[in-house]
Amino acid sequence: MIKRNGQRIAAITMAVALMGQNVTPIFSLENLTETAKVEDEAKNEEIITLDQAEEETESLTEEEYEETTEVESENEHVKETTEVELENDQVEETESVVFEESIEKANSAKATIDFKVLATSDLHANLMNYDYYTGSETNNSGLVKAATVIKEQKKQANKSVKSSVDNVLLVDNGDTIQGTPLANLYAIKQPVKPGQKYPVYEALESLGYDMTTIGNHEVNYGMDFIKQITAANTSMGMVCANLKDAKSGNLVFDPYKILTETVVDSNGQERELKIGITGVVPTQILNWDKVILNGEVTVDEMDEAVKKYTKEMKDNGADIVVVLAHTGYGDKTTNVTGAENAGYALSMIEDVDVVVGGHVHKSAKYNVQKTNGDITQYVQPLNNGKEVGVVDLKIDVTEENGKVTYKSYI
Repeated sequence: MIKRNGQRIAAITMAVALMGQNVTPIFSLENLTETAKVEDEAKNEEIITLDQAEEETESLTEEEYEETTEVESENEHVKETTEVELENDQVEETESVVFEESIEKANSAKATIDFKVLATSDLHANLMNYDYYTGSETNNSGLVKAATVIKEQKKQANKSVKSSVDNVLLVDNGDTIQGTPLANLYAIKQPVKPGQKYPVYEALESLGYDMTTIGNHEVNYGMDFIKQITAANTSMGMVCANLKDAKSGNLVFDPYKILTETVVDSNGQERELKIGITGVVPTQILNWDKVILNGEVTVDEMDEAVKKYTKEMKDNGADIVVVLAHTGYGDKTTNVTGAENAGYALSMIEDVDVVVGGHVHKSAKYNVQKTNGDITQYVQPLNNGKEVGVVDLKIDVTEENGKVTYKSYI
């Protein structure tokens, strides 16, 4: 859950990849006073512990010194003096261990993880920087342009010498495979064969995308085709929590996935963060593609599906929950039965940390405060690869009795 208390740094960046142009993220910087105060208190705790350790050492040394002097003046055996020295060594060693444990505890309490969620939506098979409407190259769209931003953001997030540990989740929000002559070529004119990778998904996998969801245009070529080409993916998953087979009642795709991401915290320590990802599509696809779908599928309400599977993901150990919602932000209401755009309502669901919106081809970003004070970050990047949505999470690490817990703040 993302909490407001703590006044941590939070940023949602919408970046446009332009040829030869630097991308400048837009940051929302909040008050850091309380963060500084917490760090000062942690330092003071260490100082107090050190002072106490020194005072105890001085006190013990004084007493033992007097005892040693007394023994010497009475001409006792050297053995007694040796025993006192041994006791001194044991006391110093014990105090050293206590002090080191105190430092370790303080450092553990201060550990944080900076984690990014990068997202595209409504790519519509625009792989290259080419405008099919004007018949010319463009510097304002295409996956090749978005890739520049993605690589730069990954570079900024990477806090490890290992290329595989980048503190980033990269996702796509649907309406990905349809929309250009290239898409029609490989879906209709020369359709890819079973087991063969669909060029658009293959491009996403080459960039390291972790997950995608289904948009309304994913069903334009029929259910058999979308199931075929997603099955050919090797490194990128597909999730959708509200699309069901009409005959069996079973979900067509996985309702969610929990990915275990290796990340590096502020102390340079590798940790495992469990990220639950689900996705939803508007119920209106049953109307828009009625002829194509021909009663093959049913679609549950988006908010009900997200509520159900968010709880299941948390019960199964997810630290962070991300929703790939192929829907617009919509009205500020939680009553979204039958609604096409329900992004706000999805953001208000308990335990949801990030919502990636889309579908409406509009740029948007919001910090949505829930009734209990928690915050969901909502990001909605423009279509055709014109923007990459960037959500920055600040995650606090807490270790108690050998158990590690993670909480995101904004």
